[in-house]
Amino acid sequence: AEAEQRLADAERKHRQKVEEMVKRHEEELKLQKDQTEQEIARTKERHEAELEAERNAYQKEREELERSLQESKEKVSSLQEELGRKRTDAAEHYAAFLEEPVCTKINGLVRDLHITTRKPYSHYHISLDNETIVQLSEAVTSHYGELKPALQCHYPGIGHEDLLLCYLYLLGLSNKQIAVLRQRDYSTVRKQAKELMGKLRIDETVREFVLRVGGIEGAAIE
Repeated sequence: AEAEQRLADAERKHRQKVEEMVKRHEEELKLQKDQTEQEIARTKERHEAELEAERNAYQKEREELERSLQESKEKVSSLQEELGRKRTDAAEHYAAFLEEPVCTKINGLVRDLHITTRKPYSHYHISLDNETIVQLSEAVTSHYGELKPALQCHYPGIGHEDLLLCYLYLLGLSNKQIAVLRQRDYSTVRKQAKELMGKLRIDETVREFVLRVGGIEGAAIE
């Protein structure tokens, strides 16, 4: 857009300069009525040379601006292609994470449940045992090893409970699903997430932060 504006400005300045030159040349010719034909011819030649020099200078500037504009377009196109490749890679990476046996197991426990806050979550008779939690932690470390250090960078004292909440968010689980898995009230999970948001000192939700660090888009569910 900047290159296009510069090109338009250059063309406008060129037209204005040519108009000023023509006007000045006409005024000079009026003053030379009494001069000899030879002097008038020399004046016309000088005028033509000046106009030709201006045309050449404008053409050169125009070519440089058009080349700059083309390079900008090519750069934007290249960046868009690179972004597309990164998104594809991130999607494939996330799909591989979700295909881990422990991730499939956890998602399978709550995927088809119709969860309502009117029932106590103990009613669903579902919970995560310690072995499953350890396996989930290992899967996260294997696929998203940068997540835990990122969380610790914001909150060095982050504990196992808060880490587990983040890992479950990474799976794309909602607060209701997490409440069922952890056998806790929905309000308790929401309170934990809100308090962790303050401890991490972030402006986005914990779920948004976790998914962004993981480079995952569109996986959040409420």
